[in-house]
Amino acid sequence: MSRAHAQALLEHLQDETPDTLPVFDTRAPDGAALPYVVLHAGVGTRERTRLGTRVDRTLLSPQTTSVGATPDQARWAAERVHDALVDVRITVDGQQPARLRHNLSRPPEPDLDEDPPVFFVVDLWTLTTNPARGA
Repeated sequence: MSRAHAQALLEHLQDETPDTLPVFDTRAPDGAALPYVVLHAGVGTRERTRLGTRVDRTLLSPQTTSVGATPDQARWAAERVHDALVDVRITVDGQQPARLRHNLSRPPEPDLDEDPPVFFVVDLWTLTTNPARGA
């Protein structure tokens, strides 16, 4: 995944949850109101799909962390993320639209480093991209 894919994914999440659920890139600011979501997205890994060709596929494994004051609020935030991402195609110039696949959803866990404790739900996703035809 490129930085462009990470930005497109972040913007899509922010557009789909504009007033009800803030979405942050990598880290929420200190004092962020609950609930909120943090997107963690790297640049992915690249691979060849055929021998003798250049690298032509990028695999990204973004993570969303949904945070709430209670386990139920964290689950609510995670459901909003699922609604925004399941079966969505992320489009970036020069790439074929890439469909997100939901791989894993963890149950709510407490973050005891916070006072008072908050709860978070981690979801793992896969985004596979290929160059646009003719690119």
